Amino acid sequence: MAIANPTLKPDLFNVPVYTRGKSAEDLKRELGVEEVIKLGSNENPVGPSPFAIEAVKQAAADMHEYPSVEAQDLKCKLATLLGPDIEAENIVIGNGSSDVICSAAQSFLSGGGESLIPRPPFQMYELATTLYGGQCKFVEATDFRYDLHATADQISDRTRLIFVSNPNNPTGLILSQDEIDAFIDRVPSSVVVVLDEAYREYVDAADYPDTIRYVLEGRNVLITRTFSKVYGLAGVRIGYGIANKTLIEYLLRTQPPFHSGRLGLVAALASLDDQEHVEKSRQVNAEGKEYLCQSFQAMGVECLPSQANFIMLINLKHPVKSIDEALLRRGLIIRPTDPFGIPEALRVTVGTPEQNQQLVAAFKEVLKELG
Repeated sequence: MAIANPTLKPDLFNVPVYTRGKSAEDLKRELGVEEVIKLGSNENPVGPSPFAIEAVKQAAADMHEYPSVEAQDLKCKLATLLGPDIEAENIVIGNGSSDVICSAAQSFLSGGGESLIPRPPFQMYELATTLYGGQCKFVEATDFRYDLHATADQISDRTRLIFVSNPNNPTGLILSQDEIDAFIDRVPSSVVVVLDEAYREYVDAADYPDTIRYVLEGRNVLITRTFSKVYGLAGVRIGYGIANKTLIEYLLRTQPPFHSGRLGLVAALASLDDQEHVEKSRQVNAEGKEYLCQSFQAMGVECLPSQANFIMLINLKHPVKSIDEALLRRGLIIRPTDPFGIPEALRVTVGTPEQNQQLVAAFKEVLKELG
């Protein structure tokens, strides 16, 4: 039954619906494919740490109880790992880093404020902005790269938030310390910069920025990070934000009681004790990324130099839709980048060695099929 008065919150219909990647279940149902390799959602193919699995098993019997000290314990452990000058009060826990992004939009966009969003953007920036009544102003990219000079030039009296993804999703490209420093110096104190570092653990570039310094300097910078990627906990949705204590106080007031579930919190806590698992995940990713890039280049397919756990294929000689559909028929899921504003590219998550090899073989078949 339709709601009798749909004007109660008409702006809600301006909020874009998040376009998720296709799931294995979707493909099995739609095409009857039995064997599916999912390389479209940037999940960690190594899976979660055994420490996390055991912690969840032990906590499962207490699912009838609300979380108690787990969130505070996680903040304290993170603070210890982040450095001697970071305290638990500099950290907010969310249901994935996307949840922290939504908290920022809810906190700072009241009254129709504006978000500056450099292209290519992660879709959540637009979704969060419009969900809480803000306006989006997009800044065009240069060769798939953020133009931070142009972004700073667009700051106005209405600007409240600026979203910067580093490494960027879907390109995998990074901004250097000098680039971020020069940009932050141009941002007035009335604006909060959200630095999305969901993929930071995969970065091996020497000039990747140390952004904690901005927090210690008291700048209005919110760093968002997640346990969904290198820690392999996408299914339990735990992320966090790091900022000065004043910003954290705003964000905390957007969260209901018992905001994050006990099982996700204990899994995240346990994962921090297993750096061997992190290093294994990084190694599998680095080796897989090198193999995929070399293989695609040998096929004449260009890929961007990624610092994340995925690569973006560009300048394709065949329509993206044709390639994607042909791969789906073979049980392989990758990610067309149209939802990111890049209609003629594909994003490929790095999988296990076996998954990567199967993808390369299938891609060769598809290119031959398409001529």
